[in-house]
Amino acid sequence: MIKYMILSNVYLWFHILAGGFGARVLSLFLKAKTAFYTVLGIAVSWEIIEIFIDGTSRTYGTVFRWAMDSTGDILGAVVMAAIVLWPWRQ
Repeated sequence: MIKYMILSNVYLWFHILAGGFGARVLSLFLKAKTAFYTVLGIAVSWEIIEIFIDGTSRTYGTVFRWAMDSTGDILGAVVMAAIVLWPWRQ
């Protein structure tokens, strides 16, 4: 399971970068918790859009691999957003 979430997830770095950068930029205009939940919403929305663009089994082989890849992407973005915004100062 970790293999598909992290080790073979070639775009995880992008989701981590986008989560951290997005959280930082959003925190300039919004409260930290609002920025965090906005990053979460964007990450989930992106994965839903990715279903329609890439498909599931065509790109990833199986629906399970797609689910693990998407979970890793969402967790990467959200964990980095939490790191950037910690502590909830605002």
